[in-house]
Amino acid sequence: LVQTLGISEDQALKIIEMDATPLLVESDSVSEVLARLAAISSREKALELVGRSPSLLVGGAMNEATGTKNLAASTLIDVLYAGRLYRVLEEEGRDNEGKLREIELYAQLLSAFRPCVDLVLSGLTARDATDATRRIFRTLQESAPNESIRVLLQRVADASDPWAYLADQTRAGFNIGGRLAFRPALTKKILPHSQSIVTHLPSIYTRLSILGPHVPSIVRILDQYLDIVEPHLDRIMERMDRIEPHLPYILLHLDVLAKHCGALLDHFDLLMPYAELGRKKTNPELEQCFDEPRIEAVEECLVDNLTDGWEGAARVEENSYLPKLLPYVDFLVPNLDELAPHLPLAHPHIPYVLPYMDDLLPYIKRFTRFTEVSKNADVLVGYLAWLLRVPLIPRILNLPLVPRLIAWISGRLPRRFVRGRLERIRKRYEKAHPTE
Repeated sequence: LVQTLGISEDQALKIIEMDATPLLVESDSVSEVLARLAAISSREKALELVGRSPSLLVGGAMNEATGTKNLAASTLIDVLYAGRLYRVLEEEGRDNEGKLREIELYAQLLSAFRPCVDLVLSGLTARDATDATRRIFRTLQESAPNESIRVLLQRVADASDPWAYLADQTRAGFNIGGRLAFRPALTKKILPHSQSIVTHLPSIYTRLSILGPHVPSIVRILDQYLDIVEPHLDRIMERMDRIEPHLPYILLHLDVLAKHCGALLDHFDLLMPYAELGRKKTNPELEQCFDEPRIEAVEECLVDNLTDGWEGAARVEENSYLPKLLPYVDFLVPNLDELAPHLPLAHPHIPYVLPYMDDLLPYIKRFTRFTEVSKNADVLVGYLAWLLRVPLIPRILNLPLVPRLIAWISGRLPRRFVRGRLERIRKRYEKAHPTE
């Protein structure tokens, strides 16, 4: 399938997960279907249609079968296996645009109807029924009217048990709603922002089970930061399972991070290793708060305990680079597009680079074309970093060809001679700058 369609293995796997029937058809037939779809549109459009409804690839083989079947069988082949595709392609008197519109509608009907049939046919087997249910949500995802609903459909489709997942989020929603009912002061802070929140409610719904404990703190920052974060809210919810362990620290430093939300999400996967926790955080004890006789006392107790817990969570990020890199966010984030290739290479060496970060900032952009520098940053620190503290010497880095020369040297200096020095640099820095 990869060779016949000229697509990647990941794309082929996605097609097979939706419908494996094309694997049963001769490759020549599959190739011909793709070529004929591309002839009335483009290769990109043809692959889009096939990705939406893989049953189209069976249309060539089924075209021959429909001639030998009765009306009922022919109808089933049309519905389940795109038997009508060739009749549309070969219809005379119609332009390509009209044919394409009908095939697009046909693909949507196929993708919507086929999983429902699979669900009915395999309903007696729980695993098959679950797989078919996931396919229904994955199919609906292709035609989602907005990003928030797309996130909801994707999360349900990715869940191991879609209906159990929906039940968990619904229970979490009722739980949050019940707690807010007992804390009218928090509810009053939410209501002015209800219009913005409702727009993103489908994606928020997918994370209710992990957002629950953070609601009081989130409410406290709505007035100041919701307008800044709101355009990125669906993308945040999509990644919340990885963000949540760091959410306390992020909420405490939104004054620095909020304005860079879009750029941070654009490079999310590359940046997350820099924020991984060293230890698991401990959850604050909240049950005793509900023993307070007055609602105001309950609210105060919850906020105090959660704030203490979040500040404690920030303190245990001993192996996280986020606290130590926070002062450099305003410089680094606007340049992430250029620095992105360096991020995975520099990550192992950050403990050695951080002590010289202030000295390096004026020259970082000079090295964006030379990833070897980041790959061998520890070696360069071990041999040459002391020169950064010598007056006037660092200005040599502004000269032409010097960054290229340093990149060439970095791959040829032996690492073993500076390992002890690097560890001493790291320990001195961590002693002088403990994580707060």
